[in-house]
Amino acid sequence: MKSSSTTNHTNGYHDNGVSAQAKKQNDDISFTGLDKIHIQDSPNEYDSKGISLATWLRRKRAVTEALINISCSNWHLVAAEDASSKEYSQNHQHQQEEPPQTWQNQHQPGGDLEERLRVAISITKALDEVIRNGTVCSEGYLSSHFSLENIFLDISDDGYCEATFNRVDAGHIVLSLETSTNELEMKNQLGYLGHILIAIFGAANSNYDTGMMIEQETVNEDQPKKKRGKQNWRTILDSSLPLYLTCLISSLLISNTKADDLREEETAVSCQYYESVKQVLQDLQIAAQKPEVYLKRTSHDINQCLRVPRDSFYGRTSELSLLMHSLGTVLRFGQPVLCTVSGDAGTGKTALLNQIKGPLMEAGGLMIQGKFDKATSSNTVIFSAIDSFFGEIINDGDTELQAKLKLCITESIRYGIGVLMSVIPNLQTLVGEYEYNSIEEYNIEETAISHQRWKVLLCRLMNAITDKSRPLAFFMDDLHWCDEVTLDIIQMIVMDPDIRYCLFLGAYRPVESGVTKMLDSIQSYGVRVVSLKVSCIEKESVNSLISENLCIPPSLCQSLSTTVHSKTGGFVLFAANFFKSLHEEGVIRFNLNTRNWEYNVNDIKQRKLPADVVQHLSERITRLPKNIQSLLKTAACLGFEFDANLLQMAISVPMLKLVPYATESGFLREIPSSNKFVWAHDQIHLAAYELIPLNKRSSSHLLIATRIYMNTSSDETLSRVIFDVVNNMNVALHLITSQAQRNDVARLNREAGRKAVASSSFRTAAAYYIVGVRLLAGDCWTSNYEFTLILHQEASDVLFITGDFGNLKNVIDEQLSRANCFDDKLQAYYCLVLLLHATSNVKQAMEITRFILRELGATFPEATPDLIYRELLSTKALLANTSQQDLLK
Repeated sequence: MKSSSTTNHTNGYHDNGVSAQAKKQNDDISFTGLDKIHIQDSPNEYDSKGISLATWLRRKRAVTEALINISCSNWHLVAAEDASSKEYSQNHQHQQEEPPQTWQNQHQPGGDLEERLRVAISITKALDEVIRNGTVCSEGYLSSHFSLENIFLDISDDGYCEATFNRVDAGHIVLSLETSTNELEMKNQLGYLGHILIAIFGAANSNYDTGMMIEQETVNEDQPKKKRGKQNWRTILDSSLPLYLTCLISSLLISNTKADDLREEETAVSCQYYESVKQVLQDLQIAAQKPEVYLKRTSHDINQCLRVPRDSFYGRTSELSLLMHSLGTVLRFGQPVLCTVSGDAGTGKTALLNQIKGPLMEAGGLMIQGKFDKATSSNTVIFSAIDSFFGEIINDGDTELQAKLKLCITESIRYGIGVLMSVIPNLQTLVGEYEYNSIEEYNIEETAISHQRWKVLLCRLMNAITDKSRPLAFFMDDLHWCDEVTLDIIQMIVMDPDIRYCLFLGAYRPVESGVTKMLDSIQSYGVRVVSLKVSCIEKESVNSLISENLCIPPSLCQSLSTTVHSKTGGFVLFAANFFKSLHEEGVIRFNLNTRNWEYNVNDIKQRKLPADVVQHLSERITRLPKNIQSLLKTAACLGFEFDANLLQMAISVPMLKLVPYATESGFLREIPSSNKFVWAHDQIHLAAYELIPLNKRSSSHLLIATRIYMNTSSDETLSRVIFDVVNNMNVALHLITSQAQRNDVARLNREAGRKAVASSSFRTAAAYYIVGVRLLAGDCWTSNYEFTLILHQEASDVLFITGDFGNLKNVIDEQLSRANCFDDKLQAYYCLVLLLHATSNVKQAMEITRFILRELGATFPEATPDLIYRELLSTKALLANTSQQDLLK
């Protein structure tokens, strides 16, 4: 290409407001106008095929140096202005730092890294095409003609780049049929390519002579080793170059270097090397396709590697397609869909369903997400998830959305909103002070009717949240821990015909639970149900996991990923944590001299792993510092999700310095804007808990409960942590021998039961009341009569609601036999009548009812046939002039 066409190949070299001059060798940079850099090149540097790579690199280098000089001048000017102030001179003397000159800073103008990557891909593609045509280059031609001056680039204005090799003809090409010769020539070509790439991606201010380096390091077993020149590719690779490219280039160059020329640490490198140019091309193209994954880290960010994100997703293409199709059905037609994923622990069920977030948010949608836990009340999980949802809406500050939701909720739930506010505090924050009709307000302490009203209120709330303009995803994780009552609530919400534009998501393990029965009922009702089953991921997905987290080209970690997959069976959780443990133990390490990862596959193959992921995780936790282990054990006793302030109350050392280490290690995850933490996975939670010896678990729970209780300064604070205090104390009841202390624990159980009833968690409340009753002493009816009586009364109410008739009968009998007077026994008689009626003992229920009425002063005649006949005639006379329509009114 002629020099007059130079301006067609200067894309991306502009910086507004630049005015400077720089000269280097034959390049002449001058700034004309306000924003253009013009480079006057030496003659014979253009060809009809485009601009030579050497000229392109000189342009890049000259522009970068000019911009760095300008940046330095501006930096020193600002520093001088700052130094003129008296305060700066006194406080910052001798503390000035040199302006940063990282690889990214040097190559920021015009998206420079992406452009260099396109050039690298085009050159690699051209070389691969030559090889695929069945030709290999003779070694003499390789060193003398494949240089920067003989590679030409045709770069269009839209960024497209095509590379060609100059003077490649039959006279310089030989055909080789010998395998050994082909392997030798392939090494030479890979080495050549490595030197070309280091010239493209190397330090911006380096004048790298690829011809000299190729001549020095080309593999030739028949010639003696030549003396190494002053240049060394290790010094050219900038430490702030993306780690992915550093590993790629160093693998090409080390594999092409003779063993005698390798440094001692390089001979220990056992990572995989490239076998073909095609592999290099594929890895460069992958980097271009996913720059946000592969080009964001440098060798300075090694500590950030191996932190596998919680929702990392690999493989599952068919399952993901069905999930997205379900979302499309909801968005287009408003038809609700229930999509469930079942699979064993650690197979990535949650990560799969979380892939819905991106497309949902793009459609303006919202998401409610909760996770059931073995130790947490199921109803509490639903209310907590909805409360967190409203909290996120408030924190996001979208006033328009807040106003719309407030209007829809207040119009949809005219009566009963106060009840929802009592268990969803952020709903009250969103709606504000709302005038509701106290006469129509539901009583939270009603019996089974109250539970039905709760379901109706939740359905109305869901209907108010979702709309065509704001579709909703309602995601409940670990449904196998959900009780039947809560499953019934979820079923009613899913089957509500008024709720549209809602995608219901659920994940569960295939164990004995009521989930399957619920799904059958929902499907028979007509709601579309999509059931997905997941198992272990394939080897290619493990390779992607390792490649993305190490920022290493996929072709270079095939052997490692194969070993990890075979050792862990393809369980995502197991593979990710085994992978982390290899790095923590130094089996996988990054060598700053070779700029590459080092590992020995044979050593990894010989390592013995525990039988299950929980035991492996426990072993990994034991390698942490003792104070971090103590923190995790304490947190494990607080449940799957816990408040940071609660954890601080439960431990005896400052927490602020310890928690970040636990989160960085991948065991805990902080919930944004909530001051709460959750375990990264329930199996990690279980692994931390199992580190506590069996004979010390009860005492650990009791110690934690005591610390939290002693750190509560008021009744209000105690009310917030009452469940945590009581749950931990109830584990260690056998260690509480003093009757005075047992009475105190009984009072705490009663308070926990009352709070559970307030949120309609009757089963949880019943468990607290039963513990409270059992803690009372034999003489409690004489030594602590009032508390004993009210505890039995409240317990009998809750036990009837839950249908626990066995414990209910015992509580009623105790109350009837020990209460002092008939008035104190009246509530027990009432519950007994309800119990007899519920168990079809109607005749006995009638007899007790008449006994109660006689005690209250009301008498009823015996029901003889004559009396019944007279009453029927009297009733018939009263209804003589009344039609059926009048009765219906």
